[in-house]
Amino acid sequence: MIDVASADLMSVSALQCELRMCFLASTRQQGIQDCLELLAGAFGSQYAVAHARIGAQILSEEWSLPELPLDDRLREMVTNVMLDAMATGNAKCKRLLIDGEESAIVAALLFDEDGEQAGALAILARGCDRDRARAFLARFEGLVGFLALLLTIDPRSQDAKNDAASRIAQACDISSHPLRLAFGMVAELKNRHGFALASIGFVKRRKVRVVAVSGLEEIRAANPGIRQIRGAMEECLDRSDIVLHQSRVSAFDERIEDDCHLHRQWSTSLGGDSVASFPLMAGDEVVAVISVTKSPEEPLTHAMLDDVRAEMADFGRIVPLSQAASRSVLQHAGDAIAATGRAWVGKGRRKFAVLACTSTLAVAWLVFGTLPFRFTVPSVVAPASQRVVAAPRDGLLAEVFVRPGDVVTEDQLLAVLDDHEDVLRLAELRASLSAVSAKSDRALAERESGLVRVYEAEEASLLAQVAMVQANIERARVRAPHAGVVLEGDLEEQLGGRVSLGQELFRVAQLDRMRILMRVPEDLVRDAREAGTATFSSTARPDEDYELKDLRVAPASTVLDGKNVFQTEGMTKQAMSGLSPGMEGVAYVDAGSRPAWFVLTRRITNWLRLNFWI
Repeated sequence: MIDVASADLMSVSALQCELRMCFLASTRQQGIQDCLELLAGAFGSQYAVAHARIGAQILSEEWSLPELPLDDRLREMVTNVMLDAMATGNAKCKRLLIDGEESAIVAALLFDEDGEQAGALAILARGCDRDRARAFLARFEGLVGFLALLLTIDPRSQDAKNDAASRIAQACDISSHPLRLAFGMVAELKNRHGFALASIGFVKRRKVRVVAVSGLEEIRAANPGIRQIRGAMEECLDRSDIVLHQSRVSAFDERIEDDCHLHRQWSTSLGGDSVASFPLMAGDEVVAVISVTKSPEEPLTHAMLDDVRAEMADFGRIVPLSQAASRSVLQHAGDAIAATGRAWVGKGRRKFAVLACTSTLAVAWLVFGTLPFRFTVPSVVAPASQRVVAAPRDGLLAEVFVRPGDVVTEDQLLAVLDDHEDVLRLAELRASLSAVSAKSDRALAERESGLVRVYEAEEASLLAQVAMVQANIERARVRAPHAGVVLEGDLEEQLGGRVSLGQELFRVAQLDRMRILMRVPEDLVRDAREAGTATFSSTARPDEDYELKDLRVAPASTVLDGKNVFQTEGMTKQAMSGLSPGMEGVAYVDAGSRPAWFVLTRRITNWLRLNFWI
């Protein structure tokens, strides 16, 4: 809106352009309302009113500031000035005081296309002295004359149609999303022709998708009203022509259609409103369908619909361009592939022959062809060899040097048992051995051969006891049987506790060799036994594959996680570096070639055989 506080600063040309814009995308009723607000703002007015008759249409609108209290006395004063102007045939300006402020009521005449009086338009201007009132009157009369010219233009003329098409094409960027174009089209239809509802649906492969309905921001396909609109659009699509249904027979339209059942249902759900649909064409193809409604008091006619269809005909070429311009790369590639397929298949007899040959070849391949039968099973990494390190003797756990996960070497010290008593016993035996050795030497010096043999026997007994105690002390040292990694054996919390002979202390696994344990479901165990090879990939290193050979399936099943499975072991000659025991992954088992129908329908075939004994 142009907001000019002073009449001296008003631009009549700019106001004329603004007045023209009020009627470009609106009905006469809405256009005159917008013009009143525009003129009031330009002249600094607080109240504006228009009464006119253009042809058979009555226009009576008023505008006022929300904070202005309108009373019957003020309306009567303005009406009297308008009647005075119509009686004399000249514009009028009446000055008066309102709340102690000089004001003026300015009224100018509206004329129709034949030069006859059609009505008048008046405004109330506050703070207006004699000179300013005269300037207002001159400019206001000129603008009202231009407004009368706009009101007498037939909105259905060919120029108006072309003007509307150009406006919508400019407002809706066809390179943007097609929904913007759809919303612009339904808004234009509803405003220009006074429809109660206007909607548009895009056509793709003989199906209609409702994309825009006037007054609705969101379109839900499950909405009952949207479903009825879509049904009416599809009925129009089948006919590729205008479909009209109204509860009251129009005197201006003798073409009555009794077989438009979907339109009749739609009209009934709306309480008897007149409903109609017409297609938008792009060449010989229907690309969109427009559906409209009107109240029973304003019946639709085929002539009216023909005019609207001709006005919107140019949009038939815009719709496919807008849809194509908004496609993503994937959608563009998919449409290109589909178009190539349709061009290759063709139409008519060629299409039937191509489909028949393709179906025959597909059935023949299913019956006689083969496919590699491969399946995946969950797997876990396990060491190929592991040793249990048990307590070599009874005793108290004195020290622990490793924890689970530590890499150890052969004979590395893992833990020590308390050997304090054995050390004391060894010292006692060594002292006794020294005493017996001294006695043996003295008996030998005295040449008592009998005593010498007794002492030698006692010395041999003590040496045997010393060896036993030393061996017991050595058994108190727990050592690794081979190089590897400690899998189990967190004994730090058991320090000072007693362990028994043979009690498990550690589990040590070799790192240079691993095996894969596969959990094969019972329905695939037969195929696993016949399989020659498999490929393993761990969850931690999915980019590395390990080929497994010589698969060995356990003779009996095991229940794991509530499922009956057969443990299958596979070994590899590859170095499985980076893998640790307990890592999980999947094994890709190659069971060889099978008939194509078996590979594709194995699950349902087995289910039918088990449940129906086929």
